[in-house]
Formats: sequence, structure tokens, C-alpha cells
Amino acid sequence: ITYEFQDALIDEIDGAMTKIEAGEIANQDFIIVKSRDQGATWCVCTIYFRRWCLMPLQSILLGSRKEELVDGSRTDSDTLFWKLDFLRDHLPWWLVPKFERRERVLANIELNSVINGTATTGDMGRGGLRISICPDEFAHYKASDQTEILSSITSTTNCRIFLSTPRGADNEFYRMANPTTVGTGPKRIDLHWSNHPVQRKGLYRGHLDSIDYLDEKYDWGTKPAYTFIRDGKLRSPWYDDYCNRLAVQSLIAQELDLSF
Repeated sequence: ITYEFQDALIDEIDGAMTKIEAGEIANQDFIIVKSRDQGATWCVCTIYFRRWCLMPLQSILLGSRKEELVDGSRTDSDTLFWKLDFLRDHLPWWLVPKFERRERVLANIELNSVINGTATTGDMGRGGLRISICPDEFAHYKASDQTEILSSITSTTNCRIFLSTPRGADNEFYRMANPTTVGTGPKRIDLHWSNHPVQRKGLYRGHLDSIDYLDEKYDWGTKPAYTFIRDGKLRSPWYDDYCNRLAVQSLIAQELDLSF
């Protein structure tokens, strides 16, 4: 059950993949810069899974920086393939195709579609063509691996999806998200916490002499006297609480504010 901002992301990426397959566009790459807990990885897995389930000859590659984050224990919900298994296990039985499930492999035997997983190295994606490739949390890979991955996957797919929270400015994720020339690089999509309907409740902006109440539906009267943070930033009670837990300003900037 998706939120509206997630619907827009899914439509954007899946629509581009459909146009590539139809020959309407040659290629489309995406860079998704996200706050924590926006469900971006779930969205990409859902796009890939629907194609695996219903469309023939889909060859897709999902990657992460560590092997255990790709396909570890069947009870580890942090892994990419746990999410794919969850989606498959919760389908009506009549929608589930004949499939083969091995470590880092989910194959649709009826339609010859497959999703492979890989622990990210510089050789990611070499040796075969793919409908799409997604290295998850790309900013958190080693800088040298990021450069090698860009080289290896550019010629093997027409749809690369790089998604991550920021992690400093000395890496390829930052350079793709902030190109020196306008219009170059992947299409950037920002998933900011203020678009999340739960996290934005009570959205406000505090100034030294006033408060901008940006969530008209939020009833501040039912809460005890609230200590507003008057720093001019976009805030909410959820955001304030998360900041108190993170405490470190650089982590707040990267994990929540999309700041490199």
C-alpha cells in the first residue's frame, strides 16, 4: 500500500523502462537522493518484481555493498531478496508463476524472466545485458568501487538506478547528483521526508519571532506546550525527535536533509 510520493516514483521509473523496451527512448538513468525511511528500495524491488512476474524476458540485477545485504537469511528483512520473497509469498496463488529460487536468483520459469543479486564489486554487471540494474545505497560503496561500477554497467543496461542517502561529497554518487553542467547525468529524484504523510504531520518552520504552521490539519492544541526549534528549517515533531536521536549535525544533514 503505497503513498502518493511513492506512486510518482514507481510511475516515473517503470514508465521509462516501458519506453525503452518499446524503442521510444534509447536510455534513462535515475539517481534517487533520499531521506531515511522513505521506502525507496521497496519501490524499486516492487517495480522489478512486477516485471518479473508478468513480463517475458526480463533480466534484472540488484546489488548491494555487502553479500549479506543481498540475500542472507530468509528471516532477515534487511536483504533485497527477502523483499522479493515477501512480495511473491503474499500474492494470490493463481498469480504466482512457476519459479526457481536459489541464492541470489529468482527465476520465472514460465516467462524466462530472472532477477539476479550480486555483492557489489568493480565487475558488477559485466558479461550480460540487463533490462535494468540497481546498486542499492550506492553512496555507501567504496569510492573506487563506485567508479568501476559506473564503467562496468553503462554498456550492459539502458536503465541504471542509483539510490542512496548522501554520504559526503568525494564520491561518484555526489558527482552524479550534482553535475557541473545542467542537464547532464542521470535524472535526479529527491525523496525528502517532508513528502511522507506520517513524517510531515505538524510540519512547521520556526523563525525567531514567528512560527509558520505548514500542516493546516494538525491540531497543536491537543499537545502539551511544544518547544519549537527556531532555526528556519523545515521541521515537524517526527523530524525533531529524529534529530534528537541522531544528535550529530552531519548525520542529520545526510540522513534527513539530503545534504552532501
